Amino acid sequence: MIKITLLSRQVLLPLFFMLTFTLSSTSTALAVVSESKNDSGADNYISDIEADGLYSWGQNKLPLKVYFQPGNNVPAYRTKFKEILISCFDEWSQVSNGQLDWTEVTDPQAADILVSWSDQAVEASQGTEAGKTRTYAHYNQQTNHGKIDRAEMRLLTRLPEREFSESEVKKAYLHEVGHAFGIVGHSTNPNDIMYFAVSKKQGLELTQRDKATLNYLYTPAAI
Repeated sequence: MIKITLLSRQVLLPLFFMLTFTLSSTSTALAVVSESKNDSGADNYISDIEADGLYSWGQNKLPLKVYFQPGNNVPAYRTKFKEILISCFDEWSQVSNGQLDWTEVTDPQAADILVSWSDQAVEASQGTEAGKTRTYAHYNQQTNHGKIDRAEMRLLTRLPEREFSESEVKKAYLHEVGHAFGIVGHSTNPNDIMYFAVSKKQGLELTQRDKATLNYLYTPAAI
């Protein structure tokens, strides 16, 4: 249920978005979907995501507090998973022009972002969900901007028929951290980390468009 309240003639909607990243579950080939729309000439992909609103964390939330639920008892969990995820949080933070920072906490009740691992695969139309991020935010209809309150990230430990490659893990984790940091939606360019599925065209680092999109969300005009 979405509760609507009026405040200073502005409508604030507490919303949550469930965002997923898919991998092919039938072979070692990465999922490749329609690439007919490719706007790689643009500096960012704000036009791809603004229909759902533009979201960011407030400066009063920084550094964002992240809790990693221990995955030792989850089948197929590897200690490398947390190491890779930490590097992904660091990578996004480092390209944010000082607008984002994070720290690990040991108390889940104190966390802004909760991270957990699961071996329960969920099949989507394009393949298996490698990760799912729920972002809870308050949205202002008049400005099309929202402030994130908290986020929950669930990461898969293995595909139904095989283990993840390390490159698949890196791409999926970078993608989910992008959602948790405010990119609600997906790029339509398969080169970008924030494309909705793993693509053969993706590298293991953020593209300039990924970086520019995040930074746009934290410019004064967007905030």
